[in-house]
Amino acid sequence: MLYNKDLEQTQVLASEITSECNIYIDTLLYYIHSKATLEIESFKRDSVIAEHGKFIDHFIKARYKDLLTWGSRGNDVLTYMVFESPDDAVYFLQLDNDSATLETHKLKVIGESTPETLYNDRLQEYQRVISVNYPSFDERYINLLIQIRDLLYKTKSINQLIDRLKSGEVGWDGSGNHAQTIADEIVVVSAPGQYRLR
Repeated sequence: MLYNKDLEQTQVLASEITSECNIYIDTLLYYIHSKATLEIESFKRDSVIAEHGKFIDHFIKARYKDLLTWGSRGNDVLTYMVFESPDDAVYFLQLDNDSATLETHKLKVIGESTPETLYNDRLQEYQRVISVNYPSFDERYINLLIQIRDLLYKTKSINQLIDRLKSGEVGWDGSGNHAQTIADEIVVVSAPGQYRLR
């Protein structure tokens, strides 16, 4: 299991896992590039590379779920993120559901809340009130989640590329003419090292 009661030990373990996974991912990308350079059509027959992609994705998902459900608080963490750090929260929500939005999660949380009747002294009337309660989380813990989440996005992208290569949707352009087109499509998101396609 990824976590330990001591958050500092968990940070060290997560850092080691991230480093090892990045090496595995880089190696997989080099393999994909080499294979594409030599014979791109061979991806249609290759089952080994797809298994490597699935393996790393499964491994990272398991670590992510361990960390997310630390103390059985997975939904609490997502709720915390939605209200406290919405820019990051959207990327967490979309890991499981590409169409998930902050608004749908907020509506779900509100829908699960029980209304109370409280007296409003200022208006001198009773009102029905819904309050949203969620625990606060250590910023170090949130950063660990972000670190593992980013690995998941990498593996998701790689597996999508492998699927496209296996289906024959991708061709090889040895001239490098498309390199600038791809570079133009990459946009830096909030922090160094985090990228997304336009």
